[in-house]
Amino acid sequence: MNMKNQKIVAILFIILGISFAFYWFQYRPVKIRQDCSWITIHQDAVPAKPAMTEEELKAKNMLEEECKSNIVERERNPYIFDFCKDRPERNKEIISQYKNPQPEIAAKDWFEKATEKEYQFCIRSKGVIK
Repeated sequence: MNMKNQKIVAILFIILGISFAFYWFQYRPVKIRQDCSWITIHQDAVPAKPAMTEEELKAKNMLEEECKSNIVERERNPYIFDFCKDRPERNKEIISQYKNPQPEIAAKDWFEKATEKEYQFCIRSKGVIK
């Protein structure tokens, strides 16, 4: 190689080295800090819920049946009674949930500012030390 080609190759390596150093020590850390400053929050979609009467809920087996445990079963398993006494309250809760129709809610994402702990964890996990 002649002297002119060597100078061109040397200049290209110097430019490439400076570009890499700028990317690694300036652009990359700034980009990581910017990305870590905000966290993405996601809310799942909620399907529409039609209004239903108590009879319709019973027909679809969405309500729990009343306990018909006898004394022998309670002696075998003393926790049956405790489990069974909550059923009327749970059924009332289900009936109240289906009393009025609820529209469908679409899934959505939004950003919130990261807390200091979240920010520190994020930048450290990506290799940037403050």
